[in-house]
Amino acid sequence: MRLMIGCAGIIAAVPFVIGVVVALIVTESPYHDRLTIAFAPGMLAFIAALILFTRDRARQISQLQKIHNRLLARPDVTDDEFAAFFPAIDAKLLAQTRIGVSKFFNVPAEKVHPTDDLRGDLEFEAVEPAFHTSVVYHVFNARSVEPQLPFRFNTNTLTNIGDLAAEIERVIDSFKTTDGTHGT
Repeated sequence: MRLMIGCAGIIAAVPFVIGVVVALIVTESPYHDRLTIAFAPGMLAFIAALILFTRDRARQISQLQKIHNRLLARPDVTDDEFAAFFPAIDAKLLAQTRIGVSKFFNVPAEKVHPTDDLRGDLEFEAVEPAFHTSVVYHVFNARSVEPQLPFRFNTNTLTNIGDLAAEIERVIDSFKTTDGTHGT
């Protein structure tokens, strides 16, 4: 909530400054009218931004709850069955990615299936960028990798958990120094 108020304040600053400029120009009005002219646009923008932020947050929470409930209703898939679906990807990285996905949706890792379509089953676009950020940083922490900012994470071609793990591996590999270790 604090973040939403801060962002709304930043958005309101521009109309407020415009209102102050207009209030300085309108010199024949009394002082309290000029203050109203200065504060009104900023306050309206602040309230509008808060309403929009609250609406968007409510939609995202509803979406997450829907996905959470759908995942919980499914049968479990073991780690071995999951890893067998992606033989070309490091099993440990795959498990860390799967755990990151499960933590994001607040479900046991066994509920995340290898056949999950990121855009269909997990409704990737509706929970972005929080989804990939949460999963990527979970894997970074699990591997004790210090991210080197800024880094590029390409979500355009991701279709499943294997693709997500492969993209995370690409990002981690881009942090490696010439001696093969991860730089800080």
